[in-house]
Amino acid sequence: MRTLLLSVAAVFAMSAVAQAQCPTVSVSSYGAGCNPAGFDVPAFAGGFNPNNCELAFKFSGQAGCCNTFLTAKIMILGFAPANSPAPGGCVLLVQPAVFVFLGPNDVTVSGVIPPTPAAYQVFAQVANQYTTFGVQNDFNLTNGLQVKIS
Repeated sequence: MRTLLLSVAAVFAMSAVAQAQCPTVSVSSYGAGCNPAGFDVPAFAGGFNPNNCELAFKFSGQAGCCNTFLTAKIMILGFAPANSPAPGGCVLLVQPAVFVFLGPNDVTVSGVIPPTPAAYQVFAQVANQYTTFGVQNDFNLTNGLQVKIS
């Protein structure tokens, strides 16, 4: 019984230490955004707060004008960079693995990064979707972000 209690206490102690340790995270920008939709070139930035282990992204996109409206933001995440042509003359800077659909008014996304057993990288880019007269969709793309976690 004593061994079991000591084992449980050790697990809780190790868990508390693991939760208190943040990984090392760096965020850097690469590539350039584009704006074939006729609005601004959207910006994409990120940062890490080691005090609370929080990674935060901030992105922009004009709301639209006249009969063209910003209808969605799509965060594209992957594990490798890319340099692929996209519609409208833009460049896709991420080999997509996950698409996160956000609302048109979303300007930030954040989350806590737990301790990690191995180093890895994530690449990200945001596409702003504009709809004209409810039938034609255009996109502009942000710069890319490289996030290194170790």
